[in-house]
Amino acid sequence: MNKTICLCFFLLFSYVKGWAQELSPIVWESYYIGFNAPADMRMAEETEEEIFFTNGVYDAILTMIDMEGMNVESMGDELQHLVAEDGIEMMGKVEKIENDAFHIAYLKGKSTDARCLYAYLLAKDESCALMFTIFYKESGVEEVPFKMLKSLRFTE
Repeated sequence: MNKTICLCFFLLFSYVKGWAQELSPIVWESYYIGFNAPADMRMAEETEEEIFFTNGVYDAILTMIDMEGMNVESMGDELQHLVAEDGIEMMGKVEKIENDAFHIAYLKGKSTDARCLYAYLLAKDESCALMFTIFYKESGVEEVPFKMLKSLRFTE
């Protein structure tokens, strides 16, 4: 009986861990682009076109990309092509959503040692296009990358 109760608590904690994660704002100052991420995420590296954040559970890379020829209709096909080039096993089909600032095409996948979420974002005002990639190894935390993606916004 005690083993059953312990197992139930373990499974519940594993499931809830991804939902209960406290998210805090992060801003890429060079481009005034922000998103919500786990409070302990820190910038590890920044170049003119890319910024990398990590906390040991999630690795998030935000990249400015050339938007020439990209449009809302083609984003999904272009994303599938990129994921295949990177050798990522696709877990489902490309989904499209939008928030106040961006049209978003995303795909969940799996590499040899991690799960991932790949996304293309096209600014609704057509000012820029981004690629947002999040890798994570733990299970039970799948909702956090999606929350991070949906929260992308311009900060000014």
